[in-house]
Amino acid sequence: MNTSTRVAWTLFAGISLGLAVSAKGANLASDNAADPAYNAGWIAGANGGTGFGAWSMLPVGTPPQFSYFVGSSAANDATPPSGSIDVAGKSWGLSNAIPDFCKATRPLTGGSLSVGQHVLVDMDSGAVGGFVQFALAAGNAERFSWFVDGSATGTYLYLNQQSPTLVTEINTAIPLTSNGLHLDFALTGPNTFAIDATPSGGALHHFTGALEGTPGSGIDRVELLNYGAGTSPSHDLFFNNLTVTPEPAEMGTIAFLSLLVIRRRRPITSPAKQ
Repeated sequence: MNTSTRVAWTLFAGISLGLAVSAKGANLASDNAADPAYNAGWIAGANGGTGFGAWSMLPVGTPPQFSYFVGSSAANDATPPSGSIDVAGKSWGLSNAIPDFCKATRPLTGGSLSVGQHVLVDMDSGAVGGFVQFALAAGNAERFSWFVDGSATGTYLYLNQQSPTLVTEINTAIPLTSNGLHLDFALTGPNTFAIDATPSGGALHHFTGALEGTPGSGIDRVELLNYGAGTSPSHDLFFNNLTVTPEPAEMGTIAFLSLLVIRRRRPITSPAKQ
């Protein structure tokens, strides 16, 4: 190996190692409502699966004002049964009386999301009677929200930070479904995102936008909200299959392999041989 090639490889190895070591972000995480941690119900402090912190519920009280439970999402339709997002017949459910609300939150572990990481979840909004939402936040400040505003539009919406002073609702034109849909959120930059939404049995829809809130404040928790939907089973909101991927170590490996491919495709030649 000539001197110039050895130097190039040394620099390359240093850069690659630096990328691998410096890759930080939320830990790989996965959970669903069929985990044994929820045999006693979906309650504050429960912590099933791996990689997440424990659930918190706000407020906590006596049903039917606000209720958190494990049940089948096939029941939340005007004429049940409908399709479901269940695992072994179970999903996480939120129910409340008008005008009350219930919100379940869960912290990520290992740090905030890194660029390139994803948060995935299944959502079944049922025959919506109020405002229901899947959100990602930094502390108590929302940075991304995917929601249904009663039946005002009959479609799903998300928020996009158009400018420092303007946040707009983006209508996805995806019709509401009581069969559930799969959401795949990707952090594409410090303040930008992509979201893929796939209704059960339907086509994938892809959207992009800018995060709400303070630029660079990160994303360190998940929020699930049901506001004023009503206590009828058809209005219950369900979630399931909450996942964070890839883990930071995988991102460092990906960076290393990407540079390796570039190095092999573009060999450095010694000046003496040019």
